[in-house]
Amino acid sequence: GKSDAFVVKLNPEGKELWSTFLGGIDDEDGRSIIIGRNGNIHIVGRTASQDFIVTDKAIQSKSAGGIDAFVATLNPNGKLLMSTYLGGKGDDIGFSIDQDDTSQLYIAGTTNSTDFPIKNAFQENNNGGDDAFFAVIDPTESDIKLASYLGGKKNERLYNINFNSSGDIFMSGFTYSLDFPITKDAFQSDLKGGRDIFITRFNLKNKELSYSTYLGGENEDSPRNLAISKEGIAFIIGFTNSKGFRTTNEKATNLSEEKDNA
Repeated sequence: GKSDAFVVKLNPEGKELWSTFLGGIDDEDGRSIIIGRNGNIHIVGRTASQDFIVTDKAIQSKSAGGIDAFVATLNPNGKLLMSTYLGGKGDDIGFSIDQDDTSQLYIAGTTNSTDFPIKNAFQENNNGGDDAFFAVIDPTESDIKLASYLGGKKNERLYNINFNSSGDIFMSGFTYSLDFPITKDAFQSDLKGGRDIFITRFNLKNKELSYSTYLGGENEDSPRNLAISKEGIAFIIGFTNSKGFRTTNEKATNLSEEKDNA
């Protein structure tokens, strides 16, 4: 296609050990990569191809239409072990991937599909425009364990997902919605500007939000990455052009330019 996803493996000295394309006749884009159990490589992204390579017993063997997310696993030698579409009739993009100790994969992204393959969902319907989605899949059983929308009446984008040993998943993205689902103990309970960050903790056992909050100022704010400590403390990095974005460092209370990047 015009553009394909690719994966390259380098040794510690920078020598290329192997390199491979992953794609079909249309466009692909790899968005996130992790090294999981047994050294396997897990990737997520998006594809517009009707002939994207999928493996036997794929969770979703055919494109549902538009752009679909894809999830793929390669072994340490670059052999494709698992590959599947994930999406509905609209546009679906996978942005982030993580794995737990049982090899289950956690996928996060954005969809405007009203027929995304939902299962055991916290939110069963797309509330409007682009909603975030998150999913838990078992690649060994070719099965979706959980898949849910997450969003309000306007647009969301979910950039990051992290599994924590407590059994929760942590997520961060941005929202334009006044009615994004938050919890009563939210750090920031209202949308402050045109676009705010959201930080959400989801309990897998109870299938409910443990915590969810807005984070932002009067203009536009967006996260770029999320890290979780062993104690369950969340660290978020991103950018803002909001002068009212809350800081605790007295020496960093003003924007140096129109937009500050973190």
